[in-house]
Amino acid sequence: MEEKDYPALYQAADVASFNAQKGYLNNVKAYIALSVLGAGLSVVGIQSKEAAILAAIVFLGGLFISIYIAVKKKMKMFGIVRELSRNLLRPPHGVL
Repeated sequence: MEEKDYPALYQAADVASFNAQKGYLNNVKAYIALSVLGAGLSVVGIQSKEAAILAAIVFLGGLFISIYIAVKKKMKMFGIVRELSRNLLRPPHGVL
């Protein structure tokens, strides 16, 4: 089967999943790059005001990205739990 043979809902879910995975991977790559850059700055040492400002920006950027990733994971889990609770609290078909 080819991609166009699948139902539209499957195709839309596949695209959304791919985009979410790509965004997550880009966030992780940015976090790793900032972590390596921060480690490199610490090895070289901070000798000037500009280097200290750069190190602070790198640190805050890494911190922001790690918080963003954590919040996105929690929001995803919240959505899963909310959907699960809706399904569990819904009366069985034909009861009402």
